[in-house]
Amino acid sequence: MMMLRSTKNWYIKNNAGLRAIYTAMCRKSYLNNNIKKISIKYSQQNVKNIASFQSIVSFTRSLTGFQNVLSFHNVTDETLEGLSDFFDDLSDHYILPSLDDYDVQFGDGVLTVKFGGEVGTYVINKQTPNQQIWLSSPKSGPKRYDFVGNKWVYKRDQVSLHELLSREMSNITGQDVDLTHLPYGGMTSTKD
Repeated sequence: MMMLRSTKNWYIKNNAGLRAIYTAMCRKSYLNNNIKKISIKYSQQNVKNIASFQSIVSFTRSLTGFQNVLSFHNVTDETLEGLSDFFDDLSDHYILPSLDDYDVQFGDGVLTVKFGGEVGTYVINKQTPNQQIWLSSPKSGPKRYDFVGNKWVYKRDQVSLHELLSREMSNITGQDVDLTHLPYGGMTSTKD
């Protein structure tokens, strides 16, 4: 047995590759043992904190309404497709300042609406890690919308995405424009 151990040590000592692997394995074993000791020590002391954290996460999920990423994608895709259809037809129903420059593009979760001229470009996109929709508006600047109460709401002023876009499109066209009837605009019931 002693012979095997000394032979193993000799191979490890004289082979750089084996030495690196052995060192890494020893470090990993050391770290795993210490992490287990530390986590057991702190988990016994902080069970209440963990329970509080889990209830906060659960409460936050219930506020956003998304239990998983798939439901987030379904809602954001339906929202962005509704907005895309609306902006595609906008020039047919309303007078725009510069029809030659007007362009709508939608793909990969990003909706871009170019008005051109003095108006500028709107970009609306989904942010999966945050479970938000982001808006970049040439009129009101950047905003991040959370899904609350079956609509997308900017938490700093409690104005929904569709309400803000309705107001800004009304200013651009000089006519009353209402987007709140679109999916997840807040006015009509939509499927979950």
